[in-house]
Amino acid sequence: MKKKNNSGAIVDVCVWIMGMFFLYMAIKDGLYLVNKKSTNVLISVIAVLLIHFIKAFRLYFAMYGSEIVFVEYLKEYCKVTIIGILFPFKLGDVYRVYCYGKQLKDYLKGTVVVLLDRFFDTSALISVIVLKGIFDNSKLNGLTLALIFFLLIVIIVYITFGKFYTFWMNYLIGAKATKRKSTSIKFLYSLNKIHKELRQVLGGKGMILYTLSLVAWVIEIICLTLTENTHGVQSTNNSVLEYLNASISGGNNAALIRFSFISLVSLGIIFMILIISKRLLTNKNMRK
Repeated sequence: MKKKNNSGAIVDVCVWIMGMFFLYMAIKDGLYLVNKKSTNVLISVIAVLLIHFIKAFRLYFAMYGSEIVFVEYLKEYCKVTIIGILFPFKLGDVYRVYCYGKQLKDYLKGTVVVLLDRFFDTSALISVIVLKGIFDNSKLNGLTLALIFFLLIVIIVYITFGKFYTFWMNYLIGAKATKRKSTSIKFLYSLNKIHKELRQVLGGKGMILYTLSLVAWVIEIICLTLTENTHGVQSTNNSVLEYLNASISGGNNAALIRFSFISLVSLGIIFMILIISKRLLTNKNMRK
């Protein structure tokens, strides 16, 4: 148990040390853009807190039945989201899998929960971009089209996997015993295990998870429109579309960097409050 705790602490320390460089870049770019553009900080902070509350609730809802205390989960959400913001190329998702897997005491479930969370968030974002493109009569870029195709493939595979698994498992059971047959059966069994975990976690929650993701993106767009219009900067259809496309590609976008910076500060404050509160409560109980 002690070795596991030590190894977990080492992983956390290594990740946070690597995050320091990205933190420096985020603070430098974030402060410059907040000051340069005179962003309406109050509107942005309210929107950021509301959006992250929805996202945190969405993930917690996906974990429903795991008997995780919400306050402990919220602390973990703040921690992994901060790392997710700091690390480029969605590398923070690897740390999310590690932390949620550790909290759930099941790394497969942790992986499935993170993948589902990313799937519904991306699906909602793509839906918003497609609807915006239809209303504005604008073309979708190559990355958006590729993601639409990928999401459709994922959905088809998920729906048809049961029949695929049954067919090939029956075929392999009836085939001659070989090393390749044994490997194929193990591989199919592993895929079926992942599929079962997906079905268990999803369990009728799909539409709710998607709706929550959609609401979060709509609030983000409203926040962008309000903050730009408040300071006399006309929010155009192109600026909103550029913001949404940058959210997919991770490209440089002033509004997205500002949003990420305010998220970083807000979640950092909440994280520190939760840690301090827990320590004060622990010390109070020890005195009793």
